[in-house]
Amino acid sequence: MSRSSLLRALSLAALAVGTLSLTACGDAPAEGECQKLLTHFIGLEVKAADEADRAKFTESLQQDIGKGFLERCERNIKASQISCSLKASTKAEFEACDS
Repeated sequence: MSRSSLLRALSLAALAVGTLSLTACGDAPAEGECQKLLTHFIGLEVKAADEADRAKFTESLQQDIGKGFLERCERNIKASQISCSLKASTKAEFEACDS
């Protein structure tokens, strides 16, 4: 994966957490939901990648994005937002789940 692709993906991951970041008090995600969200986000991100590069791209994103994502997700994202995001089939739908 090129450096620019990785930087773009990392910035999108930051946007995903930032877009969905609200205080999760009273609507905290269940155990494992943040991992599902991360996996789904990566799936949306690699959808557009060349087929030959998808496995490598997925692994790279998982390693680079996952480092702090799960902790931030568990603290800042509501379960209802995760549920909405997991239903998204495009990045635009994913980003719309902040309302």
